Amino acid sequence: MFVHENYAEKYVFREEKIKFLLAIDRSQVRAQIHCMSTSNAEGEEEEEEESILEWNNLTLNSFELIHGFSRVCKLLPDKLATAIVVNKEELKSTNDSGAFLIELVQDLTRFYTSDRFIRQTPCVTQTIEELNTKLDFLRNFLNGWHTDSATIASKSMVKKIDVFYKACLLYIEFLHPELRAVQRDRNSSKGSELFSKAIDQIMPHSPTLLEDEFHSLLDAAQ
Repeated sequence: MFVHENYAEKYVFREEKIKFLLAIDRSQVRAQIHCMSTSNAEGEEEEEEESILEWNNLTLNSFELIHGFSRVCKLLPDKLATAIVVNKEELKSTNDSGAFLIELVQDLTRFYTSDRFIRQTPCVTQTIEELNTKLDFLRNFLNGWHTDSATIASKSMVKKIDVFYKACLLYIEFLHPELRAVQRDRNSSKGSELFSKAIDQIMPHSPTLLEDEFHSLLDAAQ
């Protein structure tokens, strides 16, 4: 929820069943991203909304963390799909369950949840920590050779990762450049122009870009 009255400048980006609400506080040179899933209850015209993520107090210093998180998101479809393929081969004699691929990603998630990033942007590190917990469960499935459970968990995970990735892009392509402009000039009025350009950059990406990549990699390995 956007609780501070200073977040007066708002932008909305919609995709099918997903809505991103962005807000900027010029006085503090900070921003917010709130993403929610939307649906219409049967017979109801008003949308029902369920929060997916809420990133508050994003500043120019949030760039390294959010850019790094976008890299983690892009890595995951390939690592998840490859880990499942390896697990299906049941190379128990070599103890190769595919879990090492998940550990490679977790090396990055642990880096981006270090104290330095927690102090700068705790809301984003919380999202990464929650993702890391899900990766722990997935790694346990793989180590136990529970391929079906690992596949189900991965399919659920990549749906969320698509949303996280799009939130990262909205910050990188729009909010960060806009915050830089606001820092230089509090009265800068190029927000709408920057937002339109950012959406043009983001729109070529399918709403389910990473999920599609994950399924394509799995299908190719069949």
